[in-house]
Amino acid sequence: MRHLPSVLAIAALAASAPAQLASYSQFGSGCGGTGASSYYELFNGGNFDLSNLTPGILHLWNGTTYAVVPAAGPMYMPTGTPITFGDDQVQTISLPFPVPTTVGTINSIDVCSNGYIWLQTNPTADYTPSVGEFLSQGPRFCAAWHDLNPSSSGGGAMYAETDPATGKFVVCWENVPEYPATGANTLQVAFDPSGNVEFRYGNCTFAGTGLVGYSPGNNGADPGPMDISAITGFSLGTGIPHLALVPVTRPVIGQTAISQTRYIRPGSLSGVARYGVRAPSPISLAGIGAPGCDLLVPGLAGVPFATAGTAANNPLPIPQIPGIAGVVLDMQSIVLSPAANALGVALSNGVSYTINVN
Repeated sequence: MRHLPSVLAIAALAASAPAQLASYSQFGSGCGGTGASSYYELFNGGNFDLSNLTPGILHLWNGTTYAVVPAAGPMYMPTGTPITFGDDQVQTISLPFPVPTTVGTINSIDVCSNGYIWLQTNPTADYTPSVGEFLSQGPRFCAAWHDLNPSSSGGGAMYAETDPATGKFVVCWENVPEYPATGANTLQVAFDPSGNVEFRYGNCTFAGTGLVGYSPGNNGADPGPMDISAITGFSLGTGIPHLALVPVTRPVIGQTAISQTRYIRPGSLSGVARYGVRAPSPISLAGIGAPGCDLLVPGLAGVPFATAGTAANNPLPIPQIPGIAGVVLDMQSIVLSPAANALGVALSNGVSYTINVN
């Protein structure tokens, strides 16, 4: 830690912002994992913006997981006999062909009246969407997990049939109201033999809490919410999170600011927290064997830390020097991790500290 006072002195000369309360923020993104295995958006109080979304969301199977792109096909008009569903009910429905998924090849699905589909046998018909349950329970596609009621006297029906024009198997919620009998919501989930899965949306009037997304379950890491209506395409990983640097306490003069490096992979050799001023632009390490990794803080000083566990604290003593009030100091963690990539390094996101007396 002997280099840190000199780092702060240099940073003080460059500081131009007026003094303010001690604070921190995060910037950039980490690397070294395989990426989140789930994605979702949580809707509250009628802000559902996927009604009549065109095109819908395509989950493109790649043999291991999914690429998610806005490329679903058009809505299908069901012609078969409706399936009688009660409120908060799950029914097992056979698929007309085997479908490869993250849990192996399946021949049936468990469809819930509340807008989601389990990929394994699961009788849970939950009508209260939550991120915790979405990530911790079994694998499922949530086209619109809401408190839907297809048994309402207000109308609506559910179908599950093969589209003769495309050969896809389509599960349909047609004008299904929210409980007890509010509004009308039309959405579809389509499966094809190659493993691709589509979310399609007709007119939806959702007013309550809802969740849209995909999760393999099994207590995967929370990737945070996203704006699904604005996606241009991304790939899901297999659930090993990227290295992350999380601020814990503020950088108050005379105290110790603590951040924590998280998601250190097993077999990692060592780590270093780099302190300095962030680069004007991220420095990509893709060309030397670390795709997706950016050096964010070139660094004036480095403090090593142990990587025996999955997380490590990074304490930063702030000197009792009033003159450093308002100084901004940036940091980034780097871990030697042979499993991360060809270069054998994982880099975290950045943390920016603004030092002050309070």
